[in-house]
Formats: sequence, C-alpha cells, structure tokens
Amino acid sequence: MSICIVLMACTGFICAFFPQKQLFGFWPSYLVYTISRFILACSTRGIAVTGFVLATELVGPKNKFLTAIIVQYFFAFGQLFLVAFAYFIREWRTLTLTLSLFTIPFTLFYL
Repeated sequence: MSICIVLMACTGFICAFFPQKQLFGFWPSYLVYTISRFILACSTRGIAVTGFVLATELVGPKNKFLTAIIVQYFFAFGQLFLVAFAYFIREWRTLTLTLSLFTIPFTLFYL
C-alpha cells in the first residue's frame, strides 16, 4: 500500500506538469502522460484493494459485512468531493495538481 501511495503521488505530479507540447514535443508528452495515467490508475486500485482488505480484516467475522459497506461509502464521498473540486477548478492541469497535493501527507505512511 505504501508503494502505491508513493507511486500515486509521483505520477499525479507528472500528469500535472509534464504534458507540455511546446517544451517537450507532442509524442514525448503524450507517451509520458499516458504511461503516468496508467500507473496512477494501477496505484489507486492497489490502494483501494489493500485498504478494503485491511479494513475488513481488522473487525471480527460478525461485522465484516457492515465494514465492507462502510468502506465503499468513503469511495462515494470521495467522488462527491471530486465533483465539487471540478466544479470550482475548471482547468484540468490545476485540478490534477490540487488533487495530487492531497497525496503528500499519505507518503509519510511509508516511514
């Protein structure tokens, strides 16, 4: 989970800053952005799966079903926060940078 958090933080900033056609050219910008988005998607799925397993393993067998449902509520609330951020931050590069800033405190989990 810690490796996925570090990967998510790094690739989020790469997705925000690297795609600059005037500076790097079209194809290098496109390839690095596409690969970074793929790694970002894989790392978020890694965090979601390991977080789900950790949350359900910490409770007893009696409460696993309720815990599994509550964990999914956090995903839904996160999507609502994303919609709110996207409503107020209309430029995609600024939105990506803003969302990537939230990952920085979680990188301290690795320590």
